[in-house]
Amino acid sequence: AYLLEEGAIISKDDMTTPVEDNNLVPETYRYLLAMAVDAEGKYGEVAAQMFSTPKYEFNSLNVSVALAGDAIKGYNKFTVTPVEGAVEYRYVFYKTDSYNWTNTLGGSVETAELKIATGTSSSKATLDDNNQFQAYATSYGDWILLVFAKDADGVLSKAAVLNVKVMFNLGTFVAAKDQ
Repeated sequence: AYLLEEGAIISKDDMTTPVEDNNLVPETYRYLLAMAVDAEGKYGEVAAQMFSTPKYEFNSLNVSVALAGDAIKGYNKFTVTPVEGAVEYRYVFYKTDSYNWTNTLGGSVETAELKIATGTSSSKATLDDNNQFQAYATSYGDWILLVFAKDADGVLSKAAVLNVKVMFNLGTFVAAKDQ
């Protein structure tokens, strides 16, 4: 099969044009299909190439996280237990039925870990003097927090996982006694 590159015909064996796909997950097999179209709109042969993505090696840091206080709609505080060797902590905090959790991160901890470790956006957890950071819950319901420890080489750990139920706070009630 032949492909056109800048007006020149090249064979698939000579193709060096990089192709990027940010949705690839490590340890999977995929096919890349390519076809050239000439100036007259005629299609060339389809070139197919199977490839696999490499395994991601997480660092061995073991991070843990806990909710500091009640889970509320708004800012929530979380406490991270510091880990020797961590230069930064990263996190994601999503409602479990949100598009970001179910689609962008795949809806499972294992898939989310791989996607975040290989480039999907996460936030930096800026710890205060009590090793706490804040994350915002925009609505009530079930949320999931994943916290990662990043080492000096930029490699992330497996996630510390915390399931959080953000409930509506009705305030304080006082019981009235019958007279």
